[in-house]
Amino acid sequence: MTRRIALAAFLALVLVFVPAAVAGKPGGGSSSTGATLKASPNPIPAWSEYSLSGCGYVTGKQVTIVINNGTFFSAGLDSSGCLLPVSWWTSGPGSYRINAYQTLRSRKQSLMASTMLTAY
Repeated sequence: MTRRIALAAFLALVLVFVPAAVAGKPGGGSSSTGATLKASPNPIPAWSEYSLSGCGYVTGKQVTIVINNGTFFSAGLDSSGCLLPVSWWTSGPGSYRINAYQTLRSRKQSLMASTMLTAY
């Protein structure tokens, strides 16, 4: 009986602490990197140009911008970890999910920030 109680207590601790530890890591739930990403203007007319801005990225590492899990391109950073000016065009009306990734460890892309853009 005491083994079952000990096992139950252990599993309860795992269920409490593991999700909290994973959620704080890039790519493991919500991002706590402190990086930001903003699309402006937002909302925007379809087939229009918009700009991306944001700060809090790791300097010396390129940022990969991914739009709707399809279109992707690289963006540079200034010396303070903010995106250099970036512009792109909407391809029609709809919602656009825009993600910013950086390769931080072991060549794996980590989600740094995300935003939504609406084109009407």
